Amino acid sequence: MKIVHADEVAPRRVSAHDEGEVTLRLLLQGDPDGLGKHELGLVRHAGRFRAPRQRRNFDQFRMVLEGEFGWATRRRMKAGQVGYFPEGTPYGPEDAAACLALTLRCAGPSGQGLLSHDQLRDGREALSKLGGFVDGVFQRAAAADASAPGRKQDGYEAIWEHVRGRKLPYPAKRYDEPVIATPAALAWEPTDTAGVDRKLLGAFDHGACAELLRIELGAKLVLEAPQAIQLLFVLEGAGRAEGRVYRRWSALEVPGGGRVGLDADAPTELLRLGVPVVSPASAQLGRAA
Repeated sequence: MKIVHADEVAPRRVSAHDEGEVTLRLLLQGDPDGLGKHELGLVRHAGRFRAPRQRRNFDQFRMVLEGEFGWATRRRMKAGQVGYFPEGTPYGPEDAAACLALTLRCAGPSGQGLLSHDQLRDGREALSKLGGFVDGVFQRAAAADASAPGRKQDGYEAIWEHVRGRKLPYPAKRYDEPVIATPAALAWEPTDTAGVDRKLLGAFDHGACAELLRIELGAKLVLEAPQAIQLLFVLEGAGRAEGRVYRRWSALEVPGGGRVGLDADAPTELLRLGVPVVSPASAQLGRAA
């Protein structure tokens, strides 16, 4: 089990393909070469932020903690809402002027893996010598590409192809659009454990899921992860996880096949996210696509 406290992680400027002032507190990061590669972090948008309509080759979960996140034209996630953005599903244009969101980026079932924030930064810096990025779109300078001067391309796509050295093969669209849940509209449901309630926000294919868990003062939650990696983010409360202190905005990772016991020293509310299971066969196909 891993545990990280957000207030002990310094924010850093994200230098990626989108515009705007974006900072990240990277809380948990999976094995860069593993099948369950993921990055969980607090992403803050400040000032102007725009990104075009897009689709990605990895899965994402978002929970808005402050402000609003515009994920499509006239479609906005408000504070408290949780969204699942499956790989291959189009969304956008994005618009966020002042927003803080817990964001999970993870390798999807297509097996194409995930570019880390560091890889995105390095890729952007390299491509900046060949052109410029405006509102999430990369435009090549005429001198850098005589065959297609001024060619425009989605910024992430351009970076991915530069890093991987091949054309980005978009996975099939499994869902027509992102799934946005409003937890405030759902009732708490009791579990088999006294003092522990839940709100199931969504259970998707390949083990991806999201739910809220509530632990009463003095109660104990035992969470098992038989296959998929489980991530926990403490929204409110304090206590101990296998004897280690957790508090508001702590993040915990339970590996597949593991388990964790949480003892609540104060009423606790958690967001649980299940990382999609990527089979070795899917990963091999993804690399060969």
